[in-house]
Amino acid sequence: MMVHLHGVQGLLDATVLSRLNVVMVMLAGAWYSNATVWTALAFFATLAAGAGAMWATMKAVNPKIRLAHDARGIPMPRFEDHEFVIQHRGASLDTPHVIELSLGNQGRRDIESRMFPNEVPLTFEFDRPVIGLLGRPVVRAGTAVPPPMEIDGGGNVSLAPAHLSKGQIVTYYLLFDGPVGEEPTVTGALLNGSVRKQLALGGHPFDRLQGWRVVPAILAGMALVVPFWAFVLVAVVLPDQWVDSLQDLLWE
Repeated sequence: MMVHLHGVQGLLDATVLSRLNVVMVMLAGAWYSNATVWTALAFFATLAAGAGAMWATMKAVNPKIRLAHDARGIPMPRFEDHEFVIQHRGASLDTPHVIELSLGNQGRRDIESRMFPNEVPLTFEFDRPVIGLLGRPVVRAGTAVPPPMEIDGGGNVSLAPAHLSKGQIVTYYLLFDGPVGEEPTVTGALLNGSVRKQLALGGHPFDRLQGWRVVPAILAGMALVVPFWAFVLVAVVLPDQWVDSLQDLLWE
């Protein structure tokens, strides 16, 4: 029985190899003199060009809005001297903690106040009440005036509808009394956009990956390569008479 199975397997392998050989012979022939080959190449090239044009037009007319946020704790010094007291506006803090909340416009256009649906602000909810904001927001990039951050008296801070220029990064420093989680719950939305967590990359919270620049090149390459291998695969799995008919059609 084992010998018989090995014989069947060998026959199948020989059949696959023979069909691959037929395909290679077909491709290695005088392809430049065959009108069918040129028609197929023109079709796939037109298809790839059309897809690329549609993608570029869609991006230009309806650009994606992306607002990233990153919250990180800043280590505070520990003092054993109980006579040392940290106060904020006259109130003593037992275990002060500071959260650095950064917002970055990673989209391809400015974020405007009209892009906040129904002028609803973005809210960042922490698991402990916010004592206050330390200093002024720090602008690391961008030209627009940094929008103010409002505190509701609890664990929420809100970003009212405002203008964030393309590539702008604004950092706020929030003061808490006690340990606080670094993953706020975000509520709110942007029209035709997304609000998402962005981890620190390369030591900077918003070092943007440039992978999207190579996406069009990858799609164009796939549009040219995939049809070739699809042709090879179909030629391998088709019945023998179909392969013969295809060969006759190409080289008639």
